[in-house]
Amino acid sequence: TMVELDSQIGFSATFLPLASASWDDEFDNQPRRIEVIHCPLTLSGCLELQTRGAESEIHLAAHYMIPAFSQNPKEKDIINKVVQVAEHKKAIILTNNRGESYPVTDALVIALVGNSGRLLAGKREPAEPTWFTDRQLRFLGQLVIDLCQYLSQKSPDKVNYDACIATSGDLGVQFRHQGESEEYRWADIADFDRSIFEAYIRSPTGLGTEVAFEFERNQREFRAGDPVSFNVLFNAVAKQVKIERLARCLDGRTVWELISTDDVRGKTRIPIQKVFFDGGPNHNGEHFFRARIYGQNSQLIGWHVSKAALINYESTARFASEEYCQMTATPK
Repeated sequence: TMVELDSQIGFSATFLPLASASWDDEFDNQPRRIEVIHCPLTLSGCLELQTRGAESEIHLAAHYMIPAFSQNPKEKDIINKVVQVAEHKKAIILTNNRGESYPVTDALVIALVGNSGRLLAGKREPAEPTWFTDRQLRFLGQLVIDLCQYLSQKSPDKVNYDACIATSGDLGVQFRHQGESEEYRWADIADFDRSIFEAYIRSPTGLGTEVAFEFERNQREFRAGDPVSFNVLFNAVAKQVKIERLARCLDGRTVWELISTDDVRGKTRIPIQKVFFDGGPNHNGEHFFRARIYGQNSQLIGWHVSKAALINYESTARFASEEYCQMTATPK
């Protein structure tokens, strides 16, 4: 229970016992590892999924849920901390990549909550890569460390702390995401990027620099063919800045295409100016940009995703280059 967990490791979470929840009473959960999944809805929608009965076609449940905290300081989140929604001993039910339900009997499951787009025939329409936040991933990193400490203290013969917080190995932290040849399934982490998600397990207090996009006069609407201009802001510790744009592959997957790479020393901003004609990955004029900031030893120290809108764009869809679609793909 949460009371037991609080007294053991002092992690602050809201225990929200649900009247009924999606778990299998035939099995006991004996957690030895951490599994991270994604619920692509609002927190209220994810809590409703948590209470689905055995007859439901979709099973998506977790022991902990981490909301998508607002990045707007003027907006106040209804729940601004981790929510525990099931006791550790409960074997919650998930759906595998063949559409079959199964109980999780060896892990504590953490769900990252965020509205990442509707799932239609194995594709996300629209893709919404801004669903997760730096604060959400910092909560994830801290929760993983605290839970691994708790499990290794409670069952030292079964759980090794260093193995538990590792991002590799069968007993390490496992991020559920779409395989290259698979359709996107419920609980897969949309827009999964290993370098970003794993960085917060190593650095739960946050990465080395804050990153922001600065549009002149906050102008985020541009005419197709006119320069899309913005500045990327970061700390002077940065050594390299990569700017990417989200694009769709022919099979419906989305990938981040590199549009610029700059080596920097002692700078805190770089200007970006690019011309585009297409309607973006959702074919509605929305364009998503991501900045990745690297420091010493080429280690990721910051990232940010922002978006702009194009008007009068070409009606013909533009697809990502085959080079990027073969190299890597995020969930459809």
